[in-house]
Amino acid sequence: ADLKNDPKAARSVRVLVVQFSGDDEVTVGQWQDVMDFTPPQLTAYGRTPTGSAMQRALDEVESQKEELRRNGIAYKRPLIYLMSDGTPTDDYEIASQRCLSAEAANKVAIFPIAVGDDADQDILAKFSARGALHLNGLNFKELFLWLSASVKVVSQAAQGQAVQLPPTSSWASH
Repeated sequence: ADLKNDPKAARSVRVLVVQFSGDDEVTVGQWQDVMDFTPPQLTAYGRTPTGSAMQRALDEVESQKEELRRNGIAYKRPLIYLMSDGTPTDDYEIASQRCLSAEAANKVAIFPIAVGDDADQDILAKFSARGALHLNGLNFKELFLWLSASVKVVSQAAQGQAVQLPPTSSWASH
């Protein structure tokens, strides 16, 4: 709702949810403009195929960027928010290296977020040069307000401009 109320973000932000859990299931939603986006109900259960999910997320981002280029539509560096409540149950090392390479090439910015006491923050940190954050308690409202504020900052920046994201102190610890 916060993004939908920002005219610039509402016109420029697209969202894709990649869910991973169950029996090593990775489910990819559809890209949607933020104006049409309704968050899915997420359920934590079963296994945590983090490597497979991040490979799919990177593939989807690159595919979306290619489609935008073909249609002559400018875009900003995509943001991926990796949120997990567990430890990867698949081979995540190749995916984490690919994430680091994509970040180093400025193809994407990745924000790993450990949710709950069972989340392996050390492994999640391997998916981004900036490390991982840990959600304090159940501060989901603050987390999602930060996500929204971060996306707004990026959507309002000039093409190629470096941006300073809002502080995470209201919802996270390092």
